[in-house]
Amino acid sequence: MSETEGWPIGVVAAAKIVSQGGKLGKENYKWLFEEIFSSLDNETKKLLIKIAPLRAVYPSKLRGYLSKKEFMLLDELSKKGLFLYKISGGFKLHSLFREFLRGEFERSPYRKDLLRKLGGLFGSTNPIESIVYYIKIGDFDSAGDVAKENNFFSEMPYGYETIKYLLDKIPSKKLFVIPEIAIMKAEVLLRGKNIEGAISIVQQVVKNNADDKIKFKALSIELEALLSRGKYKDAISTVDKMREVAKHVPFAETVVFYYTAAKAYYFSGRLDKAEEIVNMLIEKLNIIESPLKRAKILNLYSIVFQFRRGKFDEARKTSEMLISMLKGFNLAVDPRYYVNLAMANMELGEFLSAEEEFKEAYEITDRLVWTERIPDIDVEYGFMWLMREEFEKAEKVFEKIEKDSPDNPFVAASLHMGKSILLRKRKRFLKALKEAQIDCWITEKMGGSALMGESLENIAKIYIAKGDFENALEYIERARPLLKKGNDFAFLLNLELMERIALNENLFGQLEEIMKRGYKGMLFLDKDIIEKYAGEILEMEVEGKLVINTFGNFSVSVRGKLLSYKDFRRKGVLTFFKFLLANYPRFVSMDRIIDSLYPNLSLESARHNVYVAVSVLNKLFSSNGVESTIVKKFGMYRLNPTSVERIDFVEFENFLQEKQFLKAVNVYKGDFLEENLYDDWTMEKRDNLLNSYVNALVKASQKAEGDEKEELLKKVLEKDELNETAIFMLIKHYIEMGKPSRARKLFKKMEKKFTEEYNLPIPDEIKKLVL
Repeated sequence: MSETEGWPIGVVAAAKIVSQGGKLGKENYKWLFEEIFSSLDNETKKLLIKIAPLRAVYPSKLRGYLSKKEFMLLDELSKKGLFLYKISGGFKLHSLFREFLRGEFERSPYRKDLLRKLGGLFGSTNPIESIVYYIKIGDFDSAGDVAKENNFFSEMPYGYETIKYLLDKIPSKKLFVIPEIAIMKAEVLLRGKNIEGAISIVQQVVKNNADDKIKFKALSIELEALLSRGKYKDAISTVDKMREVAKHVPFAETVVFYYTAAKAYYFSGRLDKAEEIVNMLIEKLNIIESPLKRAKILNLYSIVFQFRRGKFDEARKTSEMLISMLKGFNLAVDPRYYVNLAMANMELGEFLSAEEEFKEAYEITDRLVWTERIPDIDVEYGFMWLMREEFEKAEKVFEKIEKDSPDNPFVAASLHMGKSILLRKRKRFLKALKEAQIDCWITEKMGGSALMGESLENIAKIYIAKGDFENALEYIERARPLLKKGNDFAFLLNLELMERIALNENLFGQLEEIMKRGYKGMLFLDKDIIEKYAGEILEMEVEGKLVINTFGNFSVSVRGKLLSYKDFRRKGVLTFFKFLLANYPRFVSMDRIIDSLYPNLSLESARHNVYVAVSVLNKLFSSNGVESTIVKKFGMYRLNPTSVERIDFVEFENFLQEKQFLKAVNVYKGDFLEENLYDDWTMEKRDNLLNSYVNALVKASQKAEGDEKEELLKKVLEKDELNETAIFMLIKHYIEMGKPSRARKLFKKMEKKFTEEYNLPIPDEIKKLVL
């Protein structure tokens, strides 16, 4: 041990694994962690097991659970390379090491006692966290006590599957004894699209409880259920009844209801009522403590008063501010905010940024199983492809929506409008009219006056595109008063342009006004009409300038010029740039940058390093003709998407999304940021990309033949030598190609590897091929 004394424990353990023939791939992390854990003293083991359930360890919040001595020990451990690092105000475990330790925690004889202590500890600061800990040990009475003392309605930081699993553990006879928990279960069922189950629970809660607060919370779930079904008229009826009950409930507990009521009025076309409620909520914003509720209200304000009135730049700033605010509180960001940000950028013609924001929204949605809360995400994504004139992609999106048979009328109406625009652009006018009329019929049933105006204008555009100006003018006249009533300023401006085309009047003043307000997205949506009648050729600006390679040899090119390491002036600047790349296209907070890159520096020195890095990078790229490459908003930083022409891992992920697996594997030239192999902030990204690469190789090989198939499968085994699918496919390929000797040779090699190196039996499925 003397030879390794003073070395970080993780490095010693890794060296032992490598010396025994193992590789530091993801499959060996468990070996690495077991090696580390076994080398620790009992005091350190107990401490790590105690913190395993926690996402972060803060001395200010955990006094009583951890002793002063244990916090001092954590401080020492963070300096020893134990996959534990300092963050602002506390400590955090590397996610994979924490996952390993949670297994140790589950086997601990002190598990229940520790969970009970954690439940009591968070009771006053985070009631849901407390409830989770109590439910885990089956202490449902304590969970109920916490629920009764706190108002946590609609604020669930936990993932859907986790909270659903925990709530399913509560016996049904206990569920309705704790109505607050029953309401939480109804909320979870609603998120999981079990609307009937949610309503059944709600109705029983209302029947069993006379308390106005309980009734009010339960009816709020019912209102959400009606909205998710698109039953806007029934929802309005429920709203009118609930407004009477709301008078007897403290305002703080009615915020979610008023927010939902405003949505109900909005979707049913009663915009005056929606505006009235939103104005009331904005006036009382300062007394609303929950940042999640404040964010919802501001988001609703943006939809009603910014988007509808064509203030897209203001809407973009609001969405950016909401995302930044929630991240500042370490809260999950509703995917709707990214969709709104994407929509604002679409309207302003910044399509590359919009695409990145949609990706972010989809990632969050997939994690939360929350699609019913943002039913129009796919529709808006399809509209983006329409604006970008990528019709096949738009068509695929609309086909996916149609296959899912949306029962929400807002989604259904938007789908038919999108299809009608696609057909219009393809000059299939009769089919376009049919889809537009279905949209109009659905919108009319919804009662949406302003939305009806947009549907009528859409029909007018189809008639203009086919040259039938008489019918077009009729629909323009029907649309105008509805759009005026709904303060739909952007559509009104566009309607006037369509009217001038139909009347054969000069268009250039109107086009200039639209361009002046930045409504580029709307112009591209009508590109076929404008180019036909105005002779105005619309071109998208080429936004990309940087070409960045992260696979294998790292490189950055600007307008064809390859930058050298000396151009970045110092290693720290280049590391900062790579860190932003690893998080692209997300914004990264100052705290996270400091925790990841400068954990051992003082706060002042760390911030200075960030400011210097941003300044050096922006000057470097500016001198090469690319402005504002690193952007800062609300204390957060990112690489500006509009400065980028190509990043190899982004291109790789896009090919995967499009199921072009062979193209994807050809982009992968080596592992992600190999030069930063041991930096924590690269590990998760590298592993995810490597796993995706291996999966893409397997899928590409399924369609390949001959030598190409063999080469692809060999590449799989280079990266994942125990990949059973690839071994099976390659042996089978050799047999089918009449090369039995190669098949036997590969089988013997893999059998030896399985049994001697890994002490595992070779799978029977592979044995059957050669025996």
